Amino acid sequence: MKKILNKRGSALILVLSSLIILMAVSSVVIMLSGANIMMSRNYSDWSEEYYWLDYAAQDRLGNLDQRVLSEAEGAARSYIQNCFFEEETAPGFSGLFLGNNSSLQTLIYNEWVQIESLLDIEEEDDDEPVDINARMEEYRAKMETFVPQVFQAVYFAYIDRHLQSCIDIMAAEENPYAPYNITVLTEKDAWQLSADSYATFDGLYQSMNNEKPGIVITASEDIGVPAKKVRVSVTVKAPSFNAVEQTKLYAVQANPLYANALTVQGRIRFSSGIDAEITGDVVSLNRNPEGALFSISEGNGDGIMAYGGADVIINGNVYSAGDLHLGGGDSSITVNRYNPDSGYPQTLKTHFIFDNNYWFDASVSGGFEVFAEGIVPEGKIPYIFDDSLGGNVYCNNLSIESGAAQNAYLTVNGNVWTQDDIQNDGQTNTHLTVEGTFIGMNSDALDGDPNGSSAVINNAYPFGGTISLGEKFVIPGTSFYMFDLLGKRYQTAESISVKAGEYFQVYIMEDNGSEPYYLTTDEFYYLYEGGIEDKTAWFDAHYSDALNSNVSVKSDEYYILGVGVVMLDGSMVLLSSYNNDQNLNNYYDYSNVSENILPEVFESKTRYFGTNGLTVSDLTDDEYGINDKSRYFYYFEGDTALNLSGDRIKDHKGIIFCTGDLTLTGTEPFYGSVICLGDLTIHSNVTIIHDEIAIKEVMGFNKITERYDTLLGSKIARRFFSPPGYMAAGTLWAEEYTYISTSAGEKEVGVITRYIINSWREMNKHS
Repeated sequence: MKKILNKRGSALILVLSSLIILMAVSSVVIMLSGANIMMSRNYSDWSEEYYWLDYAAQDRLGNLDQRVLSEAEGAARSYIQNCFFEEETAPGFSGLFLGNNSSLQTLIYNEWVQIESLLDIEEEDDDEPVDINARMEEYRAKMETFVPQVFQAVYFAYIDRHLQSCIDIMAAEENPYAPYNITVLTEKDAWQLSADSYATFDGLYQSMNNEKPGIVITASEDIGVPAKKVRVSVTVKAPSFNAVEQTKLYAVQANPLYANALTVQGRIRFSSGIDAEITGDVVSLNRNPEGALFSISEGNGDGIMAYGGADVIINGNVYSAGDLHLGGGDSSITVNRYNPDSGYPQTLKTHFIFDNNYWFDASVSGGFEVFAEGIVPEGKIPYIFDDSLGGNVYCNNLSIESGAAQNAYLTVNGNVWTQDDIQNDGQTNTHLTVEGTFIGMNSDALDGDPNGSSAVINNAYPFGGTISLGEKFVIPGTSFYMFDLLGKRYQTAESISVKAGEYFQVYIMEDNGSEPYYLTTDEFYYLYEGGIEDKTAWFDAHYSDALNSNVSVKSDEYYILGVGVVMLDGSMVLLSSYNNDQNLNNYYDYSNVSENILPEVFESKTRYFGTNGLTVSDLTDDEYGINDKSRYFYYFEGDTALNLSGDRIKDHKGIIFCTGDLTLTGTEPFYGSVICLGDLTIHSNVTIIHDEIAIKEVMGFNKITERYDTLLGSKIARRFFSPPGYMAAGTLWAEEYTYISTSAGEKEVGVITRYIINSWREMNKHS
């Protein structure tokens, strides 16, 4: 058979076919390219014809964006950053930015109040305790939604207030496009924000989401056949603005309020028939809620008092602007040194608040070390005591009152400062004892008035009462004058050796109708009562015995300014051989002027919790006054009665804070700190132990050098005791605090966010 096909013929056919296909495709490409060139030329001519119209429309849109929309964004941001949503009226902002929609402020404010109420917890229900952290999380979630919604509402309210007026202003301005024979017309869609029509902010917000304001810009040729125009339709859009969740470290400052076992703004009373024991420091400012000082006159019932058979043991320091005293017989107060086995001294005061062992702010008085216990040179009497040892007392009067007629014991095993007297007005078996050093703070006798002496010892020795001083003491009161020219003694109204007011008040300075008794031809006094001969004879007969028996000392190192130093013609005169005058000048230099070291330190300790002028309001933040029982922070408003053995105090430990008068009962020991803004009364055998472990459990364990995923303790207590502006010597811990910031926000970047262009049409003017 003859073969028709072969390899060579087949290849030729394939080549010819490929050439034909390529020629056909090339022809089509050439035709399309030519068409595209013609189309692009026409489009270029057409775009050039509309160039200035597009420019005019875009320029007008840019002007509106800058004059109104950008300003609206700034106004909304300012509103959020300044937290104007927290104000019921915000008149200045509302009038300027919201105009007729000032009722919008009311809607926003009411919504914020509802969110804020999540943190308004006056007191827990013991059966259903409030989860503070859950409340805080709910609050944060609602704020995350609320902030961007408010931003959008204020943004649109500003536009509603200013858009039309801006359009009118631009229409009245000289036409900037006249050189191009172009007129631009701007119109606002028939949209209006009507906050008055809505009862809630949420209703208004949903309405705003359904309808947005629109703007139409038309740029038209004034000449041309056919005349052309560009019409731009725009919908205003609020920028995407979201509240930012920020995290920062919140310094937890150690606070002197909870560094004591008892911190009381008013008075402290230990009532009838109780046995109370307090371990830790005790503070009484002796002031009413308005800050006025309760009585400090002799025989008052204020300050810190035990009466009616109450027996009180205080293992720690006592600080009172009033008296520390007994008001009834068969009663006692004993102030002891810290027991080293109990863990004292602890670290809150020495390491975190005051950074010294004397427990007052070093800024109060510079150079105090010269007079401090443990630092003063040998042979000098210290004026400032080491409180880290405990057992020291700072008060106005240290006294047994006349109501404690018998069987009353007031014992201080540490040191004592009094601003006025040590005084025993009791009688049978009443004993007032200071084992340490006693420093009298003031002496009005230095001003030349022998009857105005202060910080003296008044005692009912002839009736069986005693006062015992140990170690060293400085007594700046005056007991009598010695007038060498006449050889006569003049006894003052207060005495170091016997009870004032009984029979040694021989003379008075005021005219009482009696004949004056002349000490010199120019100086005289009036007789207090009776005849001078009997008074002076009794005084001379008993002076030596009273001096030696009534004031007992346990060493040769004491310093009496009361008996030993009097004022004579403006000069100090030494009258006793028992005196050691090496401290004399220093004492008067630093004690008798109000701005000097001793008065400053006394006021710091007895009025400002050891600080340089800080009060309770400076040391707390009322915004966080919330009961957080589940974390051992107990906050009670108003007058409160508490049984420390009851269920209201969980596990019998923590921090108790009461804004009114507080009454405590219960025999179960309480570990922690009790703080009271009114008076504190203890009615049963209460035991309170200041416990730093319990305090730290309330405040949390997140140390500043460590990080934990979960912070223990009460966030409420940390905020409450670390108010803005308060700084201690050291920081206890640092809380990792996550919050919703209204001072910052996030918005979209790289896209236009204030409006959306719906259409941009280029057409003939009349189409």
